[in-house]
Amino acid sequence: MEKNILIVDTDSEINEINKKALECQGFQVTCAESAKEALNVLNASKPDLIVTEVMLENNDSGFGLAKSAKDKYPEMPIIILSDIVRKTGILFELDSDDEKAWIKADKFINKPVNPAQLASKIKKLLG
Repeated sequence: MEKNILIVDTDSEINEINKKALECQGFQVTCAESAKEALNVLNASKPDLIVTEVMLENNDSGFGLAKSAKDKYPEMPIIILSDIVRKTGILFELDSDDEKAWIKADKFINKPVNPAQLASKIKKLLG
């Protein structure tokens, strides 16, 4: 059975590149360009995994999206794929329980990322 991935990023070019790469790996991919749009997708169907940028409508919208998704589907893996470290200098990691408790993601990846590496990390999280 195909696994469904939701990619959320305001950059439609990044969405398209990652979508094509993941579809070549056998995933079914839906893209959203805002947290609001992603929440609408979540209300209509349950993806198997979410890949989201942090900086969407607001500089922290991706964190809110991750929290909402985990509240609704606690077992759903979430990858934050973000440029926030380069743009703000603030480093986010998931090394401690405190960080994992408020970030609500299973993996934090800094942009840019090779789409093949992203696919590999998704496969590991989905088992």
